[in-house]
Amino acid sequence: MLWRGVGESGAVVVSRPVLTHLAAVLNDPDALEVEDMLALCKHILPLAKAKSMYYSAEEMGIAYILAECYQANGDYKSAAQTMARVDLETQHNKNLTAAQKCRWHVDTAMFFLGSW
Repeated sequence: MLWRGVGESGAVVVSRPVLTHLAAVLNDPDALEVEDMLALCKHILPLAKAKSMYYSAEEMGIAYILAECYQANGDYKSAAQTMARVDLETQHNKNLTAAQKCRWHVDTAMFFLGSW
């Protein structure tokens, strides 16, 4: 049921609450073990990315959580690549302030620097 709600055939009005709830659960550090969060984010992120025009905020949140999971496992390169794949310049992210975009880029750079 969950994946049907967020997949290609899912309705946007049904999917947004599911993705928003999952992102909130994933933001709770005590909710799941890092490996479980990593597996869940790896599965959910492509679903959100496929419809990023509807789920840009959710995509960003899940990508950030995934990057943090990679960082927790010492995989800074994958963390940085996950962050770098999020397109902040699309019209769907037009509500982001310059400060929010800058913070995203700084965090991405810090992950890349951590991989050296």
